[in-house]
Parts: sequence; C-alpha cells; structure tokens
Amino acid sequence: MLKFDFKGLDQIKFDEEGWWERSQPKVAKMLEQEHKDVWAKEQSPWDGSKWKELSPAYKEKKELKYGPQPILRASGRMQDNMKIRANNDGTFQVQTTKYGAYHQFGTSKMPQRVWVGIPESAVPKMADIVCYNLFERKRR
Repeated sequence: MLKFDFKGLDQIKFDEEGWWERSQPKVAKMLEQEHKDVWAKEQSPWDGSKWKELSPAYKEKKELKYGPQPILRASGRMQDNMKIRANNDGTFQVQTTKYGAYHQFGTSKMPQRVWVGIPESAVPKMADIVCYNLFERKRR
C-alpha cells in the first residue's frame, strides 16, 4: 500500500483567473525557440521524422544562389520571420511567409516537410509555464 503525505498544501493558492492569459505569451515564445532547435535537426516537430531531401536539381540550383544551406533554408525569410502569437480565444497562430504552407502541407510538385507543430520537447516546458501561472504560493 502506498501512502502519500502532502505537506505545505495550505501554502499553495490556485489562481483561477488570468492563469491562461499569463501563460500564453510565454508559451508562444518558448515554442518559437523549440522550433529553432527542431529545424536545426531538419525534422518534423510533430513526430521527429526527418524531412525529405531536396531533389538533386533543386539542391544544385539552391546552392548556387544561397550557398550550402539546410533543407528548408534559403534566404532565411521563412524561418527568421516565423512568429507564434497567442489569440484571445486561447489558440495560437503561426505567422510566416505564405510559402511556409507549401512546405507544411506539400504540393503536387513539392513533398510535405512539416516544419511547424508542437515539438515533444516543448510539452514539459509548456506544463512548467502553465503550472507556474496556475498555482501561486501565498506570500508570507
């Protein structure tokens, strides 16, 4: 039989109002950073699968114009300008160049390379941010 003894529960206050509003901007900023880490590995933030390689012809053309770059990086505009914003309805919105969607969903001529999502590494960090804002210690 397991027995748990929780001490100090009287020192914890549940903050019912405002916890999500305080959490959202911090979660958005953290997600932006987590994406940079995943992109460096050239993998999907959802499941960690590697991105499909570029076609040999496009890879050669891209290297001539931009030099050697990772798969989804050429000018840098798509990733450098990606922002995650917290909406008033509790959702998040990704803002980037319009061709970011072509990579995310693929086209008839381009394979899908999922580059936006919630990386597994972000889940415990999200929980930390939310818990910090959900529970406040009483001030002595």
